[in-house]
Amino acid sequence: MNRMLNHYHRITGYDRHAMVPHSLDWENQPSPCKIYQGLGGVDLADVSLLNDTLFSDVMESLTPAAAGRTMSLEALSRACLLANGPTGRSRQGDGWFYYRSAPSAGALYPNELYLVWPGAPDLEAGVYHVDVHNRRLTRLRRGGFAPFLRSACPAFGKAVRAVFVVSALFFRSAWKYRKRAYRYVLLDGGHLAESTRLALAAAGFSASVVYDFNDAGLNRLLGLDEKREGAIACIGINGPAIPETPGTQDVDNLPGNVLQAGRVSSREKIYPEIVKVHADSSACGPSAAVPRIGANDLGLAIESWQPVSGSGGLRAAPWKMGYAEAVVRRRSRRNFVPARLSAVQFSGLLESICRAYLSPDREHPAGACGTICTGFLCRNAEGLEPGFYLVDPEKRQIGRAGSGDLTVAMTDACLNQAWLKNAALHFVFMTNLEILDQDLGSRGYRHAMMSAGRLGHVLYLSATALGLGCCGIGAFYDREAEQILGLNPPSAMLYLVGVGPVPDRG
Repeated sequence: MNRMLNHYHRITGYDRHAMVPHSLDWENQPSPCKIYQGLGGVDLADVSLLNDTLFSDVMESLTPAAAGRTMSLEALSRACLLANGPTGRSRQGDGWFYYRSAPSAGALYPNELYLVWPGAPDLEAGVYHVDVHNRRLTRLRRGGFAPFLRSACPAFGKAVRAVFVVSALFFRSAWKYRKRAYRYVLLDGGHLAESTRLALAAAGFSASVVYDFNDAGLNRLLGLDEKREGAIACIGINGPAIPETPGTQDVDNLPGNVLQAGRVSSREKIYPEIVKVHADSSACGPSAAVPRIGANDLGLAIESWQPVSGSGGLRAAPWKMGYAEAVVRRRSRRNFVPARLSAVQFSGLLESICRAYLSPDREHPAGACGTICTGFLCRNAEGLEPGFYLVDPEKRQIGRAGSGDLTVAMTDACLNQAWLKNAALHFVFMTNLEILDQDLGSRGYRHAMMSAGRLGHVLYLSATALGLGCCGIGAFYDREAEQILGLNPPSAMLYLVGVGPVPDRG
């Protein structure tokens, strides 16, 4: 059994009585943008983020109207901006800080987005870095690389139009979170992967997320410095492949100035724990069956199951805005008020989670969310007794695993962040680390953490569209949180997302 992921997760756990204080090296704060010197590219089309796409249509990932046509540069531009574009700014020191579509722990944005494009009338085949701040695609390579890509990522097969790749720059998060940062780059990577999948759905294209691929080959294709960064997820645009330019199975190493772009600070510290866990998880054999982590695996017993009250599907939820507006308005709103969550709001949140959990990744099990189990602590929701519940996404039902209001204790375990105690719900994403080791090896850690980030992103957007507040938490006293939930020793809580009513902004 490969226990590296279990070891990494435990040695990076927070302990109330063993926290080591540290100060941030502001003179060497990493740059949030990756800059390629001397490379050409293509400007993204001048499009607005806002359109009238219904929130429910995007979340349902309906059969796309665009299934038989080529994606235009305009549609691609909109998808790039919705996936990871700037959605607001604030003044910081002598300049502006830009917020993005996908949230990030500490607003450090450790993930980058790339595009492997097989060619179209208004965009030639090549490998591009998506520079959303400058609304530009920086060209890293010319030509078609579909044969190479399919060799590196066989889960996609031939029925894929193009592939987005999410990478992680470790120091951007490690600057603040030190050796625990690998957790955050995976959670944030899951947010960005789901944001990209949904942005493509809003453009009328279905897409699937895959975590398993040849790391070394993909990193070489993108020109990533493996000491500092690496590819962690692929999002394939489904449908008949568009005409390709001749491709190759081999790729040369990109020049040094491309690798140099991976340096985001003049003085970076490399954490050996991150280097080792990422290197160990880089080995990827043939696709394995993804485990379905459930109550028994976590050591939990369900007292009773019940259907989600008032469930009428996504279209019955009281969405206050369209999908693009929800993306633009999304923020980490944590000014919760002690008000009750309505049954229809709760139903909308649960239906969104169930939709994201099950589809469309069933065609690509390597991207499915079965490596985690979703639950929630209920404090104040209409029709629900306070308690700890698990979610069965296939049957659209919830099962009670514990009674009583546990949110105060969980707030204390989340580094005593007092604002969390007024949240109506604490969604928790859990897994069994030993089962991941047994079934998927160290690669399983990427599966679980990014799946938690993906479902957390769905909660962020759904809460925003319902007029609710939402905030994700990756910092907590690990053992205390696990004891509150009653998890068995091999299991762990990976991520917590607080949701609830906030003051109306009018």
